[in-house]
Amino acid sequence: MLKNINKTFLIVYTGQAISQLTSSILQMAIVWYLITETNSSNIVALSGIVGFLP
Repeated sequence: MLKNINKTFLIVYTGQAISQLTSSILQMAIVWYLITETNSSNIVALSGIVGFLP
């Protein structure tokens, strides 16, 4: 029973880690795009702040 719980925990934990990593990559890509397209520090700062909202 304990071995089964550890396996389930590891699967869920790995999935959450991958999800967090890809979300961070996407947020960085959006900021990068805004930097190249707008060259506006206000827009980039605003997108960074909004990126931390849940």
